[in-house]
Amino acid sequence: MARNHALLIGIDKYPKLDPRYGLSGCVSDARLIHSILTSHFGFQANEIRELYDDDANQTAIFQAMQKLVDEAQSGDCVVFHFAGHGSQRTCLDDSEGSGMDSTIMPSDSGRGAHPNLDISDDEIGEWLEKLSTKTDNITLIFDCCHSGTITRDPWAATARGAPADTRTAQEMGLSQKQKHSATRDLEGGSFLPRSDAYVVISGCRDDELSNEYSLQKDGTQLRHGALTYWLSQTLIAAKPDSTYQDIFESASQQITALFPSQHPQIEGRRDRVLFGTNRVSPLKYFNLKSVQGNTVTINGGAAHGVVNGSEWAVYPPGTNNTEQSTPLTKLTVMSVDALTAEATVESTAKTLTKDCRCILLSSPVAIPTLSIDISEVPEKIASTLQNMIDTSGLLDVSTSPATADLRIQSKDSQWTALSKDERPVLPLQDLQQEDDFSRFISNLETRSRAQNVLKLANPESQLNVDFNVYRSTDGANWTKVDENTVFVHGDRVAFELINNEDRDLFLSVLDIGLSGRVALFYPPGHNSEKITSGQTLKVGFNQIKIQLGVPADFEQPIGRETFKAMISTDETSFAWLQQSGTRSLGPSTLLQKMMQQAMEGSHTRDPIISWAEPGEDWQGISRSFELQKTKELSNGP
Repeated sequence: MARNHALLIGIDKYPKLDPRYGLSGCVSDARLIHSILTSHFGFQANEIRELYDDDANQTAIFQAMQKLVDEAQSGDCVVFHFAGHGSQRTCLDDSEGSGMDSTIMPSDSGRGAHPNLDISDDEIGEWLEKLSTKTDNITLIFDCCHSGTITRDPWAATARGAPADTRTAQEMGLSQKQKHSATRDLEGGSFLPRSDAYVVISGCRDDELSNEYSLQKDGTQLRHGALTYWLSQTLIAAKPDSTYQDIFESASQQITALFPSQHPQIEGRRDRVLFGTNRVSPLKYFNLKSVQGNTVTINGGAAHGVVNGSEWAVYPPGTNNTEQSTPLTKLTVMSVDALTAEATVESTAKTLTKDCRCILLSSPVAIPTLSIDISEVPEKIASTLQNMIDTSGLLDVSTSPATADLRIQSKDSQWTALSKDERPVLPLQDLQQEDDFSRFISNLETRSRAQNVLKLANPESQLNVDFNVYRSTDGANWTKVDENTVFVHGDRVAFELINNEDRDLFLSVLDIGLSGRVALFYPPGHNSEKITSGQTLKVGFNQIKIQLGVPADFEQPIGRETFKAMISTDETSFAWLQQSGTRSLGPSTLLQKMMQQAMEGSHTRDPIISWAEPGEDWQGISRSFELQKTKELSNGP
């Protein structure tokens, strides 16, 4: 019987680096992945090796990697997750065209007067060659800077990259015995040879930063790598037949929406089912961690999406089918930490034990707002912004700059908003007259609506549909859009929706433009279009010609656009969808209610609980791409 093996490495503390290179979310990353592997993918705690901070030194990492090679057998599942600094060092041979090896940094590696104990891409590649002779079910996740080739950039304090080491081998304390053969066939900027034996997911392209991400959930401040956090959310929602591509697409779109300059990468057999087998249980649950009278601890917290006020049914350990089992009791969550939650028991008629399974019954839906940091704004302007934000149902003032979605900043006496990776997302404008402030707040609300619609998803959906977007420069040759596609002003775009269900479905496609404006794209001005069972709808390939364009007033050379397919079992109208004064006419379906909530927010700030009618289901699928004004940076003719 195939076994599981995992090596999880998280390093926040680098004592031999300048203090400015300290990190704070890497250990949290590894612990989050540990909890997901055990609660959702059948891993046992004794199958997982964890190395944190000082324990994650070079010797310990090499020993743990070798142990995986020694213990793995044919068909075994191996997971390797690294969260920490990536870097570069002078190559000992001519195997790298740049003259630099890409590396990951153990906790005892250093720069300056300290020896370089980095682990190079050659060493990882040779380890993988040995491991892949034992099993072809290997998953590697690198949440470090420029992990498409591990790292190149040394500067951003909240990005996971340390300075490249340009010293000679002798100065770094390396011997020529550490020279490795250059037998790898590298393609497309990947730092590892491509193979069907493993899938590699990395935080960003080789010329980008892999950011850390702070957020507030139910009063709990979380800090993780952006890749690990959003990947964890998609892993939690995974279905039994989910593939690496499925979870990667969803995670990467959320990451790039928050950090426009970060584009996660995936290599290898992305069409494989997660961890190589149908190991995802269709029953989503968290185990009880402890029981003390009427208070219990659930082994799932804010990082898993557990929220205050949610209600859970408790079943005996080992339950796999709730239809054939009676719940022992019900729980209500009262407080939430990063990885656990405290709940009260409705009754104690039956004894609860550790490892009882908790199944979600209902959960409040938090009011979506865009968090704004105004801490650097002069008091007079900040006061006006504060008062206007307080009356908005879509915005709030951040209590911590680290967890803000946008930061207000001035340039040449004008004002804009910066994203988490310091990119301007609003045009520069004055803030003097009342109309100036109204326009500025309106632009922020536009961004909030765009963010809310991008996040709109139904992880419990059972709908079996495919939504694909295509690019063409001549209208004859079409290329399927992926996470690296770049459109140029004037390129043609088309899409297809495949209904694999044995029932009819309804489709609307929304366009989230470069400015953040959300608009109904298809069908234009009508109710959602009916897609019959087994039908494939194609739009834009033949008679209907759709060309993409960059708005004349868009100031940046490149931006991100998204087509979002909203598919439901009930006919839904988005004809009311206008960014100015958005109002629907009495939404009745759950999808309409959720969409209106995303577009309008709430002035009460109270959570709502959404209930689906029997048989009602919906799904939102996003396809994002970059759109630029010229061909200079495009991905092909």
